[in-house]
Amino acid sequence: TSLLAITYNFTFHTKKLNSNILSDTGYLYIDIDVPGFDISSLDESKVYAYYKSFGGEGYSILVRVSGLSLDNYKSTLISIVKELGLNEVYDTGAAKATQYSVLSYDPHIYINEASTVFQAVNNFVPTPIVIKKEETYTIAIGTKFQSSIDIRFDNLNEIDVEGIVT
Repeated sequence: TSLLAITYNFTFHTKKLNSNILSDTGYLYIDIDVPGFDISSLDESKVYAYYKSFGGEGYSILVRVSGLSLDNYKSTLISIVKELGLNEVYDTGAAKATQYSVLSYDPHIYINEASTVFQAVNNFVPTPIVIKKEETYTIAIGTKFQSSIDIRFDNLNEIDVEGIVT
């Protein structure tokens, strides 16, 4: 059978890949998979919607966000999860910009059209790029070359042939 699914965080061009993100949707999806989680502990003024998850044990929570991007997704998610007091219960495995969510039926869905609109948190720190410098040496035949590094001309010491004793 087919199940309806949605990507709440972003819209995509053709395939659901980070490289195909077109824009944010204005929402951020938070998955709670902890059985027995007390949904009444949420500050409902900050939550746009929540409903029982597909398995019936947890919740799908939506908050409104302005300025969400792939670069600030993780820092924004962590900030909002912390503000909502969900640090210990949110599903880190579902904390992906491209996360699918199955649309489930909950007759007690909560929707708050006047909820807080969080601002994206731009604490993005780019990953440093390490450039490996390789040096090339050219020497004339018969010239003695001196270097502080070992120069390898073959890989014979890495060859291990069974049955041959070296």
